[in-house]
Amino acid sequence: MRKINTINDLEFECGLLEKCNHKTKSKISVSQLLNSVAEGIESSITGSSDKTDSFISKIIKNFKLKKFSSQASWDPKWKIHGVPTEFSEGDWKDSLVRLKTSITAFKLHSGPFANHPDFGQLDKPSWEIVHLKVADYLLGQIEIEGREKFQQPSAANPKNKKYYKNKKFHHKKKKFKGEKH
Repeated sequence: MRKINTINDLEFECGLLEKCNHKTKSKISVSQLLNSVAEGIESSITGSSDKTDSFISKIIKNFKLKKFSSQASWDPKWKIHGVPTEFSEGDWKDSLVRLKTSITAFKLHSGPFANHPDFGQLDKPSWEIVHLKVADYLLGQIEIEGREKFQQPSAANPKNKKYYKNKKFHHKKKKFKGEKH
């Protein structure tokens, strides 16, 4: 099962596309899907951040972002800006290089970030959430043969958080002269 939760997971998917045979399950080509993800990442870095929203608009956009962020799966009502609707063949390797370059640029970029058309002004962690959800949805439309041979970074050896959370260390408290216990 593929789920892109981190930038490392997104880079892992890019690596799988290089290593394995793949085909699209949607009405657009693999190169179009990859270019759409790359374009979204690039626009967050290079787009305009000049527009300011009214107070009410900021509240509405913040509510939309929280609703979008909290959803576990993709809602068909969400629209992705700039995704092509007609099939056009392209070189998927060039598109993959573009995506990998945009991921690296995003990781290195510290700000300012562009305004999102639906969510307004976002910081880097918020943009990352948006990019990962969009990438998870769009790259989920690519069928990768042999995926089961490879393990996704976020699924590899997760630390048992419950163990560390519940472990209690009982040390005998040293008593000092004159201290009552």
